[in-house]
Amino acid sequence: MEDNKILTRAYVGCATFDSDFRIRVGDEGIYRIIDEGKCYPYSLLLLIHNEEQEDFCIAVQNLKENEVHSGTFHIRLEDGKFYVVYYVVENQGIQYMDEELYQIRLYNIKAFHQVITKQENEIMDYRTILSLTNNLYFSYDMNTTNFTYYWMSGNQEVIVAQQPLLLWKKEVLDNGYVKEQEKAIFGSMCEDLMAGTSNFYYQLINSILTNGKEVVRWVIRGCAVHERMKLDRIVGVIEIEKLTKDVQENFFYDLMNRDALTGLLNKRAITQLAEQKIQYTGKDKFRFLILDVDNFKTINDSYGHMVGDEAIVRVANIVKKMVGDHGVVGRIGGDELFAILDNVDDEKSLRNVLKAIRENVAYAYVGSENNIHITCSMGCAEYPTDGVSYKELFQKADYSLYLAKEKGKNRYIIYNPLKHGEVSCKFPNAILGMEIAFAGCSNTNLFSNMMQSLYEMRKDGIEEVFCQLGELYQFEKINVYYGRELPLIIQWGKINSEDKNAKYLLEQGYQKNFSANGVIVLENMNISKSLQAYQIFMKQNLTFVMQIMIKKENNILGLISLERKVKKSKMSVVDINNLELLCRLIGNIVLDTTPDRNVILDTI
Repeated sequence: MEDNKILTRAYVGCATFDSDFRIRVGDEGIYRIIDEGKCYPYSLLLLIHNEEQEDFCIAVQNLKENEVHSGTFHIRLEDGKFYVVYYVVENQGIQYMDEELYQIRLYNIKAFHQVITKQENEIMDYRTILSLTNNLYFSYDMNTTNFTYYWMSGNQEVIVAQQPLLLWKKEVLDNGYVKEQEKAIFGSMCEDLMAGTSNFYYQLINSILTNGKEVVRWVIRGCAVHERMKLDRIVGVIEIEKLTKDVQENFFYDLMNRDALTGLLNKRAITQLAEQKIQYTGKDKFRFLILDVDNFKTINDSYGHMVGDEAIVRVANIVKKMVGDHGVVGRIGGDELFAILDNVDDEKSLRNVLKAIRENVAYAYVGSENNIHITCSMGCAEYPTDGVSYKELFQKADYSLYLAKEKGKNRYIIYNPLKHGEVSCKFPNAILGMEIAFAGCSNTNLFSNMMQSLYEMRKDGIEEVFCQLGELYQFEKINVYYGRELPLIIQWGKINSEDKNAKYLLEQGYQKNFSANGVIVLENMNISKSLQAYQIFMKQNLTFVMQIMIKKENNILGLISLERKVKKSKMSVVDINNLELLCRLIGNIVLDTTPDRNVILDTI
């Protein structure tokens, strides 16, 4: 039976040996496994399995000065049994009695998982404990000269600023965040950081964290960290003391910044953090991510608000775990979360994070007693590619979320202007206030004007939009049906007795022809001739029909139908997508402005 002590000890030992593989010196771990009574110097090869000695010898003999090689072999430990170990061997570039000297470090692979898990748990505990304090923490990298200060949220590191120290120093002084009488202290602190001073202590009155709005005292303690006998970085803690009797707590450490339900940052805190991020990041990339739980109202209505709250907490915990060290998460609405992702290398890595969130949310209630199934939709935008202000980035992330919802939910959209169009910040609402430069479309300005007209005039702008669409695509008519039994409420173009309602939509056979997004495009009437819809379309000699469902919480409440008789070439995918977006906006306007009862026919 394997010795438990051996299995839980990841580090085996370290030894220096010569070109004849004789151990010249070792630590306690090495001497533990060398046979007692053996003569000195002891051969390292006696510890290695016979079948692996030759390969190891060749690898060592090929090492150049200061070169490192690593690999695995079986080595006999103190219980006489062979274990798989990971070794790192280095040619030290030193000769002793005309012999090259090498250093080897040995690690027990079987113990790695247990030790790493323990260390991860300890790190999580330490980070969580640090998050209970009112402090900021900082580090200065001696190699890159980057100065980073951050605070802890649960076990997450929330970076407030990360930039070259001299640049940060200049911005602080230029903005007047440190008063004249404190500049000497601030300068000395920066000098100690750059010099790698082993220990230092300062008190600094400043308004750095609040951009000049509130003055506080920083109590700063720092110390040097060495890696392999070389100065690597300076780390420390910043205690923040209020200078006023104002009971309002500072943003960076008050409990009022916590969302009471989920423990995440609340809307005010995550928003201010995002604005700080934009101010201090410079040209480094990061992302805004907005997440919304799909059909959350249905969960509340079906199972009650307690279950709904539990679902939000479950989703929040999943998002926080999947984001991990990639950023920080906050709650900005009922079922809406907002994350700042600043430690994601590329789009592939970003997609992996988003996919992990989506899949884990969808799996959240698998095996539970109730029959709940939840999914989420996400929209993402990147700084500085998609915008350099909070408003720009948030609107583009919000618009991407809107597209994810419209495309069927349970998905993520990473904003791309070539695919999704430009989003103008002059509109305050990211869904109903979009000016879209429709990608690949030759009528960009026309479509943008249509969107603006709908935004400004709401229902009164629909007539003008229908007129422009009719002229552009030679539509015979455009009809909007809404309400119980789908009566016609808005009509543009030629009036036809067949158009008084769209009851044919209620046929299950017809609904199956629609896409998951609730869209159908019929050219040459490629649907079953037995359907009532086919009979109606053929009776009117229609050659093209595009219809978009008006939905609310997955319930079909209405239909927009664009129809023409003139034979034209097949409509492009770009045109179809653009028409869908316009009709989605019109559908939202209908939902907002039309009462559910006593729906009145509105003929244009």
